[in-house]
Amino acid sequence: MNHRLKDPATENRNQAFRFKLGAIIRRERTNARLSRRVLCERVGLAETSLCRIEDGTMTPNIVLVMDLLWEIDAPQSACLELFQADAELRRAAA
Repeated sequence: MNHRLKDPATENRNQAFRFKLGAIIRRERTNARLSRRVLCERVGLAETSLCRIEDGTMTPNIVLVMDLLWEIDAPQSACLELFQADAELRRAAA
């Protein structure tokens, strides 16, 4: 079994990105006036998982992120905000 040592700086960046991602999904879901229950039914996700994503304690795969944003009908600016947040965190870690 191959265990990689995790770089603390990378872990901090990943954690910061999870929090930003969760905040954007929560904000856009709320703006769309969707309950967690309804959104979860639409994407086939457990409500506890969505809570963890919105709290920044779970990292969803890219397909799930896109499904969530699609069902929320999030504006393109929300997607751009994710890319900008990632770029800023990467620059700060460099």
